Amino acid sequence: MEATWTAGTEWDATSWSKEKLQELLVVIVVEDEAGHWEISELKQVEGKASCSIHKGKVIFLCEWNIKLGWKGIIKESDVKHKGLIEIPNLSEENEVDDTEVNVSKKKGDGVILKDLMKTAGTAKVREALGDYLKALKTGKEGIPCESEGSLFYLPKLYSTL
Repeated sequence: MEATWTAGTEWDATSWSKEKLQELLVVIVVEDEAGHWEISELKQVEGKASCSIHKGKVIFLCEWNIKLGWKGIIKESDVKHKGLIEIPNLSEENEVDDTEVNVSKKKGDGVILKDLMKTAGTAKVREALGDYLKALKTGKEGIPCESEGSLFYLPKLYSTL
C-alpha cells in the first residue's frame, strides 16, 4: 500500500527507542578490584522519539527521562547494594558527554559501588546513550524513517520519495 506524503508528517519512533534503550542499557556491567556493579532494570522511560521529513531533509527528535535500577556487591564483604540512575533529559540536541547522569543508592554502606558507578559506570551509560542517538540519527535498525543509501524512506509505505 502506498501512502501520500504531506508536509509536516511525523512518524513515531517511541516504541523502537524504548526497546533500543532497554537493549543497550540493561547489559552494562562494571567491575574492579573493589566490587561488581550492573544495571538490573529499566524502571522508567518517559518521553518520545520521532522522525519527520521537512523540505526533503529527515529530522530526528527525542526527549527522554530515564530511570534505571542498579545492583552490586562489594567484593570484600559480599554485601549486596541497590540504587537508582536517573537521566533527566536525554535529547538529540545535547552532546552525550553533557548528558546528566545522576547516581544514588539505597541506605547503608556501599559508597565504593556508588563511586564505581559515578566513574566507570557513568562512562558506560553515556557510551550506550551515544549508541542509541547514533542509531536514531542515522536511521538504521528498523526505525520508522529508515535509511537506504542516502535516501530515507518509510518501509512498507513508500517505494520512493
